[in-house]
Amino acid sequence: RFPQEMAYRVYDEFDKTQIRQQKNGDLIASAKMPEDGWLTGFLLSFGTQVEILSPADLKEIIAEQAKLIYEKNKP
Repeated sequence: RFPQEMAYRVYDEFDKTQIRQQKNGDLIASAKMPEDGWLTGFLLSFGTQVEILSPADLKEIIAEQAKLIYEKNKP
């Protein structure tokens, strides 16, 4: 899920058939992709502007990667 402010990038990165707009303007992008390092990096490139809805294991992987990035770079 992406906030409407990210529409420019969501429409650049996903096919329009993979995107649904919610009543509040948020965008839900659904795509089948291999769960690998490329996907993790791709999703992390959206920073705080992406919320992983499913699958749950991918959500956990992204959260753990974000935690490791924080630990490595915290002041």
